[in-house]
Amino acid sequence: MAKLKLTSRVESLAGFFVQDNPYIIQRDKEGNFYTRRIYPYGGGFDGSHWEYIEFLLQLVDTHVYLADFEVSVEELAEALSEKYACPFLPSQVKKWTQKERLNAAQFREFNAWLKERGL
Repeated sequence: MAKLKLTSRVESLAGFFVQDNPYIIQRDKEGNFYTRRIYPYGGGFDGSHWEYIEFLLQLVDTHVYLADFEVSVEELAEALSEKYACPFLPSQVKKWTQKERLNAAQFREFNAWLKERGL
C-alpha cells in the first residue's frame, strides 16, 4: 500500500481512479489515505500494480489531488515481480535505491533508471 499525501485543495479522496485497474484509494481510521487492491489476482500476474504507482506519480505531477506519496521497497519489489512474473526481492530494490521507502520524486528517478535498463 502506498501512503498518499493530499494537496491542500482536497480534504478527502477515495474510490477508483483508473478503469479496469484493481486498486482504489481509501482512508484508514487515523485519517491517512492509502492504495489498496480490492480484486484478487485472476489469470496470473500483470502490470496493474506498477501501472497504478505510475498513475499516482501522474496525480502528483498535476498538483490537484496528490502532493506526494510514499511507497516501500517491499511494495515496489512486489509490483515488479507481478509485472514481470519473476521474483524481485525487496533487498534488490533497496540496493538499487539505497532507501527503505521512496517518495514520488524518488520513484520517478527509480522508474527512469529501470527503463534505461530495459525494465
